[in-house]
Amino acid sequence: MTQPKLHTDSLQVHAKSSFRAHSDLMRTILKGLDELLQAGLLSKEATKWSVGSSVIAEEFDYKDSTNRDQRAIRFGSWLCLALSLKVTQEATRSVLIEALKRNPL
Repeated sequence: MTQPKLHTDSLQVHAKSSFRAHSDLMRTILKGLDELLQAGLLSKEATKWSVGSSVIAEEFDYKDSTNRDQRAIRFGSWLCLALSLKVTQEATRSVLIEALKRNPL
């Protein structure tokens, strides 16, 4: 089975959205992933969330502008669709929908 392409990440979405801070966006994404996990739609192992054997999101480390270690999440169309239904900020929803249009399910 081909793995879904993880074509965007929380840093890219934050740069194009109206979230004040990347950490605010991360809390929203993590809350959405947790809701999907609690509903039994996802499973999580270490830093990866999966649907069946397909990884749909994964955490990764990066250095912020002050050279501090930070976490971000890389994801693809599956999560773009789920989050576009969850987020209330129109600018963020538009970024997710545009990513979904460029990389349909």
